[in-house]
Parts: sequence; C-alpha cells; structure tokens
Amino acid sequence: MTGAPSDAEQQRLRAGLRQLAGHAPPPRGLAGAAQARHRARRRRWAGAAAAVLAIGAVLAAVPAAVSDLGPAPAVRSERTSGTEAEPPLYALPARGSLAGDETFLAGVRSLEWGGPAGPPGGGLRPAEDTRRVVYAADVPNGSRWALVLGRVGRDLVHAWFTGPAGAGPGELSVAAPPARTGTAPAIALLDEAGPPGLLVVVGRPGDGAEYSPSLDRDATGRLGRTYTPLPEVDGVLLGEVVPPVAAGAGQVRVLSARGDRVEQAVLLPTTVGTPPSPAVGSGPGDPGYWLRLRDCLVPLGFEVVLDPSGTGLTRSGGPAPAPDVGPLSSAEQAENDAAFDRCAVRAAAG
Repeated sequence: MTGAPSDAEQQRLRAGLRQLAGHAPPPRGLAGAAQARHRARRRRWAGAAAAVLAIGAVLAAVPAAVSDLGPAPAVRSERTSGTEAEPPLYALPARGSLAGDETFLAGVRSLEWGGPAGPPGGGLRPAEDTRRVVYAADVPNGSRWALVLGRVGRDLVHAWFTGPAGAGPGELSVAAPPARTGTAPAIALLDEAGPPGLLVVVGRPGDGAEYSPSLDRDATGRLGRTYTPLPEVDGVLLGEVVPPVAAGAGQVRVLSARGDRVEQAVLLPTTVGTPPSPAVGSGPGDPGYWLRLRDCLVPLGFEVVLDPSGTGLTRSGGPAPAPDVGPLSSAEQAENDAAFDRCAVRAAAG
C-alpha cells in the first residue's frame, strides 16, 4: 500500500504544476469570453467619452441618433441581471463649480422648501439634518443653480433652487415644486427661457446622457426622436439645447454601463422659464368666457366638453390631427396648443 507523498515529493509536484500553468493557453469558454467582452467594452466607452468631449456646448448642431418610434414613458429602464448595487445620488458628494464652498452649501441646506401657502409640493419639506446638496454651480445662462435632496419619512425628495450668478443662498428661490425622487438614475432641470435653453442632468459619475427636444414625424408618417449627447461640465452633464416646441416634448435619455450591456432610462426633465400661458378667462366664475372659448375651438377641429358647472372645459383633437389617429408629433401638438392659446385670448377679450 502506497503511503502519503513526502514533503520533497509535494514540493516537486507543486513546481511541476506551476511550470505547466506558465505554458497554459489563454482562457477559453465563458471566462475567456467575459474577459474579451470586458476589454471590448472598455475600448467602446473610451471612444464614447472622447466623442462626448468633442461636442460643443450648443447641441442642436449635429443630431446623434434616432431612438425607438413613438413617445417614451416618463421613466423607462432596460435592466440587466447581476447589476451591482450603486450608491444613490443622495450618497454622492456635491458636484459643480461651487461644490467646494462649504459655507454656501450649508446656507443652501437651510433654505425653505415652501409651506402650506407656498407652491404645490410644499408639504415635501425634509428635516434640515437629512438634506444634502448634490449640485451647486454658476451655469452658462447667467444663473446659479443648486439641487438639494432630503428625506421625508422613507421617501427621498428633491428641490431645485435658482438665482442670479454670484447670488448668496438667501437670494435663491425654489425653481419648481419639490418632488419625490423615486428610482430614476438622474435628476434633470431644463430652463426653456432661451433660445438656447439650458439643461443640466445630475446622475451617477460615469453615466452618459442625451437630449431630444421633440418627437418628429418623417416623410412616411413614422414617429421617432433624435438624441444628442450632453458634454460633462464640473462633474455633471450640461449643455445649451434647443427648447422643446411643446410642453413636455423634451426628453433626456440616461445611458449606464452595466456588465456587458448599456441600460437606458428616459426622463422628463423639470422645466422652468416657460412663457406664461394666455389668460384662462376673466375669472373662474365667468360662464360667458367658457362659452366663447368653446365657440372658438369647435370650428378649428377641437372636441370640447363643458364642465357641468359651466366654468371649465376639457378639449381634445385640434386643427393638427395625427395622420394615423395615433400620438401627435411635437410640432402637431405645438400647433394645437397655439390654436388653443389664440382662442383663449379672444375669449378673454370678450
């Protein structure tokens, strides 16, 4: 019966295995394929980063790509299995040109988010000790912007504050009603006061973002979007863009590398600087206004239903219907909105 190998024999065996390993061929199968995919992905993303840096601040110049047909939902993600957990925006350090100004950041954290008599969403007021400033900067349109996140119960909420360039915290005001952050990978603010407009997307470092101002119909009647990449500025994605032609038409597509795939999430940015709508009437209790508005809209192709109270209405359709009775393009929606606004002005004038 053979006994256990001696210490000298074990050492010779290990030396032989190391020698064989030194002459082994490159890994094959799943492990080798994964390594090859990893190297290819690094080359792809290095090229993509170089392409983004080459893009100028005005994004309307060269369209990048046409996305899926039809309008996208407010948030759409293509999830991959085995995705590693990443820190939420709330856990990331502040970014932007003012990220190192601790005195300014402390002042922004203490700003009022709105009260019962304030803007809608004023009830989303996180305790100050839960608040974090995740972005603060002077931006190219001559303004100073800050994004603050906080917790209300178990919910993560956020608010944008804006003011003139160089403003102190006390000179900033809430730019839009505070909102629940949800699970979206980024938070975006679009100032439509241009042209050009200004868009900032605060997401996870390393992610990319693209902007589309409109849903367009081609010569065949098909709907699609053209997205253009946003360059990185002070750690976030920011650029001057074409303002959307209709309310809600602008969309942001966030691109995140996850394993061997790229996740896509489409977001509707918070918008500010939108021109005010025409007067909605001489008063909520003026039935004559709503009758005049209806009488103006119906000949233009709108379908109108007056509220039972006689002091409101709902409308659909318009002079620019979709060719396939499906979704409207952004240009068609803008045409209908403009027609409605003209009627609102006429009805208010009596």
